[in-house]
Amino acid sequence: MRTLTPCDVLIVGGGGTGLRTAIEAKRIVEDVVLVCKGEAGRSGSTMYAGCSMIATLPTDPPEAVEIHFKDTMAVGKFLNDEALVEELVTHAGEEIMALEALGVKLHTKKGGFLLGRGDEAILPSGIEPDYTGYEFSTRGSSLTRPLAEQARRLGVTIIDHLPIVKLFMDEGEVWGAFGFDATTGEAVFFQAKAVILATGGAGWLYAVTSNSPDLTGDSYSLALDVGMTVKDMEFVEFNPCRLLHPKALETNLPPDLFSFGGILRNASGERFILAHNPLGEEASFREEMPRLLFREVEEGRGIDGGVSLDATAIPMEVWQDRYPFLFNALLQHGIDPRKDLMIVGVRANLFTGGIKAGTRGKTEIPGLYAAGEAIGGVHGAKRFGGNSVAHTQVSGALTGREAALHAKARRSIPPPIPPPLDLRRRSGDISHQEVETRLRQIMWEHVGLFRSAASLKKVKEEIQACRSLLEGCAIQNPKEWLHHLTLQGMCLVASAVTASALMREESRGPHYREDYPSQDKRWLGSVEVRMHGEEMEVTFKPKDVRKT
Repeated sequence: MRTLTPCDVLIVGGGGTGLRTAIEAKRIVEDVVLVCKGEAGRSGSTMYAGCSMIATLPTDPPEAVEIHFKDTMAVGKFLNDEALVEELVTHAGEEIMALEALGVKLHTKKGGFLLGRGDEAILPSGIEPDYTGYEFSTRGSSLTRPLAEQARRLGVTIIDHLPIVKLFMDEGEVWGAFGFDATTGEAVFFQAKAVILATGGAGWLYAVTSNSPDLTGDSYSLALDVGMTVKDMEFVEFNPCRLLHPKALETNLPPDLFSFGGILRNASGERFILAHNPLGEEASFREEMPRLLFREVEEGRGIDGGVSLDATAIPMEVWQDRYPFLFNALLQHGIDPRKDLMIVGVRANLFTGGIKAGTRGKTEIPGLYAAGEAIGGVHGAKRFGGNSVAHTQVSGALTGREAALHAKARRSIPPPIPPPLDLRRRSGDISHQEVETRLRQIMWEHVGLFRSAASLKKVKEEIQACRSLLEGCAIQNPKEWLHHLTLQGMCLVASAVTASALMREESRGPHYREDYPSQDKRWLGSVEVRMHGEEMEVTFKPKDVRKT
């Protein structure tokens, strides 16, 4: 085992959240290390995101903060942690605009550009990076790459292609983490006075997803492994606005295209949404559209795995004022949205649940922090448009500072202990890819857009079967060991999602139970999951309605 020089703060994850935590921590303490299983600034979910952010700026009416708070709570079905929402809406303007000093060029627009509301509405502003010079499908790089460059300029130590596989605990506190070098097969110990988990979500649990392969739920599995609580894991968002063709431009389209005249049509040209909701696409987007689009494809009325998005009625000034980068990217790929139909489909997108944490990323374990999509609670049952990337910057900045202050006041790091990993070679007749494919397909088919007690109980058995199959997988090199460890974590997170979905006997936000199709006020609260040894404990914590 290789033991590295002790550091003040160790950040796990090199996306938009992790990079911002590193920058802010470095302002306070000297030794900051960021470890990424991909390449910092060029991996994770932020680089594939649209990066539209919502925030109240000094030029906005003061009431916009309250509007932002109320809208976030309403879209989240009031399951949100009010303290986390308050933290987001009050700090968003300051922390997002601070990006300009970090090398990120920003465009600021009126809030209606995100919400499809009239110009007279009192709203926060919409802010997005300048995508000039970046491929539209990876336009989030306009945020992550400048942050990575800034982190390096400040002296943050960045280590790419080295996943963290276990946290180091001593007397109930976290003091570092073990990594695994897939090239050499060597275990690496990072000693740290504070550790921040910022690896994003777990969209790769699903066979059909907009997430990249590195989004395997590492923060969730690392937290569960040391006995921490995760919450609201049943709430997985499925985006119905994923542009499928051309493949080179596959990206999530802005949902408020429906506010300006976009409509969906099946293979017969029928506007199928109206058969279910006479108010149309805009009214259906948040709840019904993903399920309705999925059913249309499953029942044979789709087109190349999706349906048509007819945007021909959207006025040209909307494209020019609100979506110039998207419009130009479409034209460059041979699509003129003023006359051509686009094909969109449903994809697993992001997790609104995650690690149970308080403000500034503090968790129940001293020395351990969480930030960004790793945290549950801020979004409730469903994310409010414009909050996702905004939260990466608010949470990243505040958590980075808090963890650094904690490290500054902490005692010396205890000596390391050998990692409990048996990395010997072994023979087997099953490939890890077979197990991964089976697990992801099971999650898509049975813990996806439609769920029931029968399907969820079957999944619990199937996940256990995947765990058993893992024991029969051949492991002949370090990369296979890393795949093995990753799949163990994926099985753990899949179990947490499934158990949470089984306990919540209602439909709320993206969680839809065919056997409980209505929302039930008795389920106003959070499902929490934690491990006790090998056993998973699942409990429901009602919300204090006096605070709602």
